[in-house]
Amino acid sequence: MVHILDATDEKSAVAKRIEHDFSLRPFSVCQEYSEYEVSKPISKRIQPPVEQWLRGFMDAEAVFTDSFHACVFAILFNKPLIVFCNKERGASRFKSLLTMVGLEHSLFTSKEDYAANMFRKIDFDKVNQRIEQWRDFSMEQ
Repeated sequence: MVHILDATDEKSAVAKRIEHDFSLRPFSVCQEYSEYEVSKPISKRIQPPVEQWLRGFMDAEAVFTDSFHACVFAILFNKPLIVFCNKERGASRFKSLLTMVGLEHSLFTSKEDYAANMFRKIDFDKVNQRIEQWRDFSMEQ
C-alpha cells in the first residue's frame, strides 16, 4: 500500500523502485488530489471512509508512506514498512516512534537513502513486545 500525503517525483520514484524490487503491485486508499487543490474536481478530493482506509492496511503486503498515522497503523497491523521521513510534518515523531519499536532502519529522507534491504523481514513478535512494554510503562506513570 502506498500512502503518501505530500506527493513528489522523488517519492513516486521510490514507489516504483519498491514495486520493481519486490514485484509488488501498488495500491492506494487515498483521494487522488489533496482537499486543498480546489481547481480539481471535488469527487477526486474526497477521502475514503475510515473502514476502507483501515482495510488497506489489512490487505497490504507492505506499506510505503510519508504519513505518521499510516506508519502507526502499519506497525499495529504488523506490516513491513518503509517510511519516507516527512520533514514538513514532524520528523522527530517518526524517528521517536520507529526507534521505540526497533524499526529505525525503515526510515529514510531521500531516494538516495532508499535500499531494498529496508523491507527486511521484521520480527513483529519483538515489535509487539516493545509496544506492550511501552503500554505498561505509560500505565505506571
